[in-house]
Amino acid sequence: AYIGVGLKNDNAFASRMRADYNASVFYFDYNKKNADSTRQLADSIVLNYQKIIIGIHNTNRPPLNNFGISTDAVNFINVLQQRARTITFLFANPYAAKNWCAAKNLVVCYEDDSIVQQTAIDMLQGKISYKGVLPVTVCDNFHYGFGIAAVEKEMTETDPLLAGIDPEKLIQIDSIANDAIAKKATPGCVVLVARNGK
Repeated sequence: AYIGVGLKNDNAFASRMRADYNASVFYFDYNKKNADSTRQLADSIVLNYQKIIIGIHNTNRPPLNNFGISTDAVNFINVLQQRARTITFLFANPYAAKNWCAAKNLVVCYEDDSIVQQTAIDMLQGKISYKGVLPVTVCDNFHYGFGIAAVEKEMTETDPLLAGIDPEKLIQIDSIANDAIAKKATPGCVVLVARNGK
């Protein structure tokens, strides 16, 4: 599921979520919400979707009134982050991350335009590597210099002997996979053996 917080209709990110993942898209704008309906929406999403992507959009740059992010939206996102497997994309000022210091997965995208949204989806899919650190301290979990970067290293194919692998062991693995297919334990199988980046 994709939750577009601050949205009332699809933007580039939501459109790609539909097209690339066939995701169900939900909008949660910054208007005052009924607590019961918000709880029911959160319950429904958590019960019906294994992976939830949250995008926080249409915020204000200055911190006045919590960057324009409503208390209802902050609470809704926190509930989803606590109860489900989520990744949150914050298309806003990095200081707005103060609202979600307990998030397990948070990506700060700084800008909220279609180019950044398309790039964020490409990063999510592994098409481009991610890198970056926070330029500010927001809270204990998200402090100046915190961040992770993907190691951009493509594995190359090589001869098993050159990688230090006994080819006879690969034949044994192949026979195990073929036996599983023959016994209908699996409809098919792909085996990847990696050693020292090859």
